[in-house]
Amino acid sequence: MKNILIIEDEFSIAMDIELRLKNLGYEPVGIGSNYHEAIGMAADHNPDLVLMDINLEGEKSGIDAAESIRTMFNIPVVFLTANADSATFDSANKVKPFGFVLKPFKDIDLKNNIEIAFSRHQEYIEHLKEVELHKKSLAEIEQMASGDILFIKEKGQMIRLELNTVVRLEALDNYTLLFTDSGKKVITGFLKDVLAKLSSSRFIRVHRSHAVAISKIEKIEDNLVYLGGTAVPISKSYRSDLNDKIKVI
Repeated sequence: MKNILIIEDEFSIAMDIELRLKNLGYEPVGIGSNYHEAIGMAADHNPDLVLMDINLEGEKSGIDAAESIRTMFNIPVVFLTANADSATFDSANKVKPFGFVLKPFKDIDLKNNIEIAFSRHQEYIEHLKEVELHKKSLAEIEQMASGDILFIKEKGQMIRLELNTVVRLEALDNYTLLFTDSGKKVITGFLKDVLAKLSSSRFIRVHRSHAVAISKIEKIEDNLVYLGGTAVPISKSYRSDLNDKIKVI
């Protein structure tokens, strides 16, 4: 059963609307008469829809309340009004309501407007989801283009790997062991070939058989570099390259 909040400053009309809603199969969750009550009750009850009289008591109108409710809670609002003039409609339409009901109204008019509002709001929610998915896809494409992620072939699948999780790489014959924050992966290919596909600014070779993620280095001591408690040897031929990559003060 859908919950509906009623914001109407004429008590007798509000009670009539409450009864009509119950007869139509909805659940009224409260009655408010001004802007502040509208915002407070919307926050407290989180209704599925708000029936909002445009002309409320106080300085702020139902249009002001509808705009705040839409912005803060994303709850659909259907306006109630006895004014059918274009000026009122234009002002109310600026806050993107999900319907208008002209007073006096029949039950069927109220129900149809409410159901249309629910349908339009659901479409709006789906649209927002699609927009977020689109943004996420674009972000992933940009991430891939910038070299922040790659895909590893594993048992006939392409497994996504975020480069910021890679700690180090180790040569093992014609394979490369890739150690991440969460485990180890085996990649077919020599270490030099794997490194050629990775971001040169992220990784550096410190030994014929070892490469490390620069951001994961914890300390360097003598001829060893430490990453996550693991010590990796540094050979003389690669020491200068490592010194050029790190900042020392």
